[in-house]
Amino acid sequence: SAEVGFPLGEYLPGGAPAMLIDPLSSAAPVECETGNVESKMVRFGLFADWSEIVPGMDAFIVPAENQCLAWNEDGRNFSDGWHVYYDTTYTYSTSGINPPALGNLDGTGFADILSSTRRGRNGLIIGMDFEGNEPQNIDFPFLLPEGVDVSSGFSIADVDRDGKVEIVFGTDDCLLHCWELGSCTTGYTPWPQHRHDAGRSGVLE
Repeated sequence: SAEVGFPLGEYLPGGAPAMLIDPLSSAAPVECETGNVESKMVRFGLFADWSEIVPGMDAFIVPAENQCLAWNEDGRNFSDGWHVYYDTTYTYSTSGINPPALGNLDGTGFADILSSTRRGRNGLIIGMDFEGNEPQNIDFPFLLPEGVDVSSGFSIADVDRDGKVEIVFGTDDCLLHCWELGSCTTGYTPWPQHRHDAGRSGVLE
């Protein structure tokens, strides 16, 4: 993809939440279409190439505090399913939006999106597949304990090379987390519970 995409921080209905620029062209930047509700936290975006036939950008994805936005190379909404309200019954007064990550969470062969926001006083970890839905057979969204929020971006990899995907991220209670998808029980699982020591030395036991 030759495009450069950047979110504009926040938007109100009628305004553009993000822009797409072709650095090799003198054409004006492309304004991305708005979502269904205003968002005050539109900070981080990433490009995804999901098409097995057409190379290059399929979607520019920007998670916000109350929805996930995605556009094609023309700035049009990628699909209606992407306007996902995380939960309209909760208040997102202070967002925990952090840099999202792409990775194959559910084993389908297509990259999924891992992101975060906040639900009330709790951090919320969100996973979405290439259609904007929750990945199958994985417990997303995942609510962190009260007062705990994600403090970093995410890494998605088979850390210990056992054929299972792990997600790695930090939280603002000074813990590093490594969750092995498909094997960890649902719960708050800091690094010491993933074959590590209480000092989080970074050395496998």
